[in-house]
Amino acid sequence: MKSIFEQNGGTYTQVGDYLIPNISLPDAPAYPMRSGIKEQIGAPIQEKVYVDSLKEAENSLTIHESQLSNEQEERKKNGQKER
Repeated sequence: MKSIFEQNGGTYTQVGDYLIPNISLPDAPAYPMRSGIKEQIGAPIQEKVYVDSLKEAENSLTIHESQLSNEQEERKKNGQKER
């Protein structure tokens, strides 16, 4: 039974015990490449991820500061020394 690769005209080269498919890239792209388009499209998404990460870090820091403040108040009420 032939593989799908072989059914579509693909061939192999045997190297030792292995069959390596004979594949190569075309000489020129099938469509014109435009530089900068991917960066322009991807930039807002990357910026949003960065801003979201900063907001998440800021929220975590605020929660942590609040917890520390509450612990300090509890220690003061109980007459314990601060760390």
